[in-house]
Amino acid sequence: MDRIAIDIMGPLPITKNKNRYLLVIGDYFTRWMEVYPIPHQNADIIAEKLVQEFIARFGAPLEIHTDQGRNFESQLFAEVCKLLEISKTRTTAYHPSSNGIIERFNRTLAGMIKSFINSNANNWDLYINLLISLYRSSPHPATGHTPNFMMLGREINISSSILFPFPKEKDYDNEDQYITRLRAKMMEVYSIARNHLKSYAERQKRDHDTRIFHSQYKVGSLVYKFDKNINKKFKSPWVGPYKVTKVLSPVVYEISYKNKIEIVHFDRLKSCTSD
Repeated sequence: MDRIAIDIMGPLPITKNKNRYLLVIGDYFTRWMEVYPIPHQNADIIAEKLVQEFIARFGAPLEIHTDQGRNFESQLFAEVCKLLEISKTRTTAYHPSSNGIIERFNRTLAGMIKSFINSNANNWDLYINLLISLYRSSPHPATGHTPNFMMLGREINISSSILFPFPKEKDYDNEDQYITRLRAKMMEVYSIARNHLKSYAERQKRDHDTRIFHSQYKVGSLVYKFDKNINKKFKSPWVGPYKVTKVLSPVVYEISYKNKIEIVHFDRLKSCTSD
């Protein structure tokens, strides 16, 4: 788990244990997901769950990616990352797709929760890991394999009445034979998964490059910024003009307006000449 993403899901119906949110942590490579019911989304409880439950089990990742929520941007969270030598990255404002694996997982999880939330509204936190086990046991389109196999090197034993059965391996004669077979199988699966991820990333990049081809701005360019909080019926949601002060990446820019500096994704910008 070198690179993980973290997000908060909720608010959900409050349970008997006073839980109302889910801390969601996902691994970019294996697509393994962990969820932790929490009563609030303050930085202290997020840091506690991250260190005491996630890192204590899986070790510290090299990189954590989050949105720009105050809990993730807090000094406490920054100090935890610094202490554990974890690089912290974040999405740009109003562009959660850069935290895509969590966003897609949250939509999937929300659908599963809604299927039984009416009759289990006060104790969903007791069943949430059963739902996650179904997710982990289902092949992921990006890798072609289940998160269980990608993470553990094997499938977990879940009733075939719930999931599609996974082909059983032949019996092994001794531990060495089992380890040899497991190592070979994991190398094969990881190789296939890397190819799937590469193809998936290339398709995403082609689609992304097509969209940004005509959206390149230079330092000094004047642009308008889209503000979703403005009522479009009465006023244009495009505010500015802002000046581009830094090009942080092909799709992320630093802009300034009346001595206020913001970092935004190109999706929220348009040229002043495009009116």
